[in-house]
Amino acid sequence: VEMMKAAEEYSRKYRAAVTIQASIRAFLGRKRLALLRAEMAKQQAWKEGQSAVAIQACWRGYVIRSACTERMHQIRARLDQATSKLRLDPSLSIHAKARVALSMLLNSDCLVEATKDCASLDKATMYFPDCCRWMVDSGGLDKLFQLIRACNRSKPHKRVLSSSLHIVYNMCHLPDIQQEVFDVEDSVNILIEVLQIYRDMEHVFGLATQVLHIMCTCEARVVDIRAMPEVCHRLEMIAHILSRKVQMEEKFLGRLSPAQRSSLPAFASAEKRLVALQSMLDSLLEVLEVLGGQQSAVLRTSRVQHSAMLRTLATPASVATAASRPLH
Repeated sequence: VEMMKAAEEYSRKYRAAVTIQASIRAFLGRKRLALLRAEMAKQQAWKEGQSAVAIQACWRGYVIRSACTERMHQIRARLDQATSKLRLDPSLSIHAKARVALSMLLNSDCLVEATKDCASLDKATMYFPDCCRWMVDSGGLDKLFQLIRACNRSKPHKRVLSSSLHIVYNMCHLPDIQQEVFDVEDSVNILIEVLQIYRDMEHVFGLATQVLHIMCTCEARVVDIRAMPEVCHRLEMIAHILSRKVQMEEKFLGRLSPAQRSSLPAFASAEKRLVALQSMLDSLLEVLEVLGGQQSAVLRTSRVQHSAMLRTLATPASVATAASRPLH
């Protein structure tokens, strides 16, 4: 009897253990299945999202192409027409126009008539390095510096001056021509004269300082420039004038209340002038630092203080304008 009771007890415990194990296995299986379904749903959602992005991209591309088809056809038609004209008349090419412009520039003494010629040469030297070489070989570089020195502050002369400086700037990007630009008679003094006369024209001032900076990339040229009388002193005097102008603008801005800054039109104009002056001062100080001017460290400290003042006074819009300002 006792053996039968023991057997029944063992059988009951065995069935209970099997039931517990089955329940646990079922629970773990359902859990794994739920996780698998969640992962599959997540992957399906990701695939649907990627499909939606692809469909939207294709649709947007189709819409844009459909909208621009007419415009693109017009552009292609104009390009084909220009190519056909160029094949029929090679004199319409940029090279040919540049050679004609250089010939007229060398044989003419009228600055006003040189405006169109300088514009053609500017475009040619910007895109074709070989144009820079034959300009140097034909004596055009000397003529450009003569034009730069002869310009005054009238509007036609300013256009000639800007184009001439841009041509010189384009040519300075070629390492084999930089020395020839430097070797032009009195080229450094001519550029310094431009800085002195046109320090209120940011574009012209920036081009002149960039040309000077490129000239100073060679140590031998730096030594030659240092040996020139009064060069560093003249550049430091220009920097002092610009620094003084910056201080005057800061004083004007500092006297305005926040309400006046937001409503007074003169505040926006003064901010633009301040940003332009600091840009010009910064480019000039870079040249002075390379040349080792005695006052360059003092002026550099002053420039840092001016920059801090500008960040304090400037509105968010003016800061965005200053940040997006292109470098010359």
